[in-house]
Order: sequence, then structure tokens, then C-alpha cells
Amino acid sequence: MIKRILLSTLVVPTALSTAIAQTSLPNEYALQTPFADSSILLSIHQQNNIITSVGEHGIIIEQDANIKHSDQIDSAENKKSQDSAWRQLKVPTNNTLTGITELNDGTLLAVGHEGLIIRKPVNGEWQHVFDGYQLITLKQTSLDKQIAQLQTQLTLITDEDELDEMSMMLEDLEFAKEDFASEIDSGPTSPLLDIKAIDENTVIAVGAYNSLLISEDKGMTWDLISSRIDNPQNFHLNNIVQHQETIFLFGEAGVVYRSKDNGKTFETMYLPYEGTFFGGEVVDDFVVAYGLKGNIAISNDGGDSWEHQQINSTSTLLGSTLDSEGNVWIVGHAGVVVQVSKQQHAIKDFKHPSGDIFTDVIINQDLMTLVGQNGAVQWRVEL
Repeated sequence: MIKRILLSTLVVPTALSTAIAQTSLPNEYALQTPFADSSILLSIHQQNNIITSVGEHGIIIEQDANIKHSDQIDSAENKKSQDSAWRQLKVPTNNTLTGITELNDGTLLAVGHEGLIIRKPVNGEWQHVFDGYQLITLKQTSLDKQIAQLQTQLTLITDEDELDEMSMMLEDLEFAKEDFASEIDSGPTSPLLDIKAIDENTVIAVGAYNSLLISEDKGMTWDLISSRIDNPQNFHLNNIVQHQETIFLFGEAGVVYRSKDNGKTFETMYLPYEGTFFGGEVVDDFVVAYGLKGNIAISNDGGDSWEHQQINSTSTLLGSTLDSEGNVWIVGHAGVVVQVSKQQHAIKDFKHPSGDIFTDVIINQDLMTLVGQNGAVQWRVEL
């Protein structure tokens, strides 16, 4: 139920593009239920006064941030009232949705399992724009180009050791192509895990097995740009954060990438923790990465150097937000809530009385809206 689910690619200079008229996944609408705000929710987003959250079975709910959410939990009894301020939206999928973002013009985009991307224009309805079948096709096309490129290089190599190495690389690519062929037969299984609007037109999405996609037309068409990062083991990419023109990607097995040119190029970051990072935050030169078993990495120079810290438990950390002062708030397993201060890098641990698994959070002053295994709750933190 955790949103961050945990083919080697040669660098090729061109991105691969596809214009999507319709998807191959069925248009099965999410079940409308009075318990939508108590269902498993995986990501939360706020733009102006509207809070939107996405989760399992295609559920998307929203509410006005100015309305006090009556599902506030102040005790370990974990009780909820029935007069929820959340509204469930009509969504043309029952697949699990894992991330949501919003363009400056109010267009919403969400990603999910089976490579799904859905889009809601302002005053419009949610619609499919991309799915795992298109992702498979893009990756197959990329592999075909890489195989052809490698085969040409092999004809020019005379060194025996280099020839053996290149032959092994070619064999790996051919095996990967066979895997894609079998996935077409069985249907797409690779989830997309996060999505982020970079500017008024540009959106980036990441997911399992080194999936890195970009759209430059507000999410209508998508390019595969996995070749822009050095990820030979195809580790999963879990989260995207951005500040000005700097973008960070956080992933499995300690992989972190930084772009200083809004995603045109990426460099690999080397962090002092090699376990999986499920997310991060960045503001100015202050960067925080977090992940498995309460591990945190902090940088005060934009990612050039890092210090490794550990919270006072081994609870895995899954989602985060920034407050108005630039402090980072992180949530995760066992009701853990963590504040990392921007100025002192001091870590404070809190615990929500429910002990729930929380996957994401937003904060307005000291009032948090948390989402996770039992839906959405609000909680006021006493600092």
C-alpha cells in the first residue's frame, strides 16, 4: 500500500516522443463511496485554497482548505466523524494513484500503477493521456536504438577485453527487450510513482525501473528521457522535488540525481547512506533526503556535500512538505512525524496518536493534513 514501490540504458542523445490519442487500459471509473476520505491515500497537494489527495482504486478527493476538516484526530481513539468536508471526484480509472501535481493554470495531473497518467484541465473532466502500454513501446524503441548503436560499435572494436564487455552489454539489452515483449502479452505492471510540474508547460514523471518521462505541452504528450541519468541497474525513481531551476530525483538503493537546468541534464549525487530514499525537499541550498528505517541525509550546499542522520526510531519515512519558514516536515510508519529545521538542521520527532502509516502531508501554520492507511486526518502539532 505504500506509494513508493520499490534495463540498463546507454546514453542516447535524442528523446523519444509519443502523442497519445487514447490509452489501452480500460476506462473503468473509480467506485464512488462515502468512505473515500477513509480509504488508503498516498499523495496530497494544495494549490491556493484547494487540497487534493489521491490513492487506491483511483480515488481522488478534494476540499477547501478554509473549511475545518471534521475528521480531526486529537486522541489515540482514532475516531472520525461522518460529516466530512471532502468531496470525491469522478475519475476514469480504478488503478492506484500515487502522485499528483498542478500547473500554474490549474490543470491537474496524476500518475499511478500500470504506467498511468491522467489529466484534468481547468473546468474539465479527468481523462487518460498515457499508460504502461505506451511506456513499454517507448522503452522498446529506446532499446532498439541502443542495440543498433552497440552492434555498430562492435564492428569497430579490436581489443578483446573491450569486445567481451560490449558483447555482455548487448546481451543484457537483448534480454531486456525480451522482458518488454512478455510484458506486452501480460499487460503493463510498472507503476509511475511521482509527478511534478516544473514550469507553466513542463511536467516530469518518475517510476519503477528507471522510468523518467517529460512533457512540454502541459501533460498532453510525453517523452522518455531515462537516458539523461546514469542508472545502469535500473533502480526505481520514487520522488521529484524542485526549487527554481534545480531538480532532485530520489530513488532506490541510495540513487539521487540533480539537475541545475530544469531537467535538461542530470548529475549523480553520492550520499552517505545507500538505502532507498522515498523522498526529499529542497529550498535554496537546503536539501533533505529521507527513506528506509528513519535514515535522513542533509545538505546545506545544494547537494554538493551531505551529512547522514537518524531519527529516534527505525520507522520508514515516506512523505514530506515544507512549512512557511523552510523547515521540512516528514511522515512515515507508526505515526512518526519529523521536523528538520532549516537553520540548525535539528531533528525533532513527534508521534501521531493513531500510530498509522502516513504517506504524505501538507501543513498550514501548525495544522497538518496527513494522508495514509486510514485516509485523511488533521492534526495540530504542539511545537
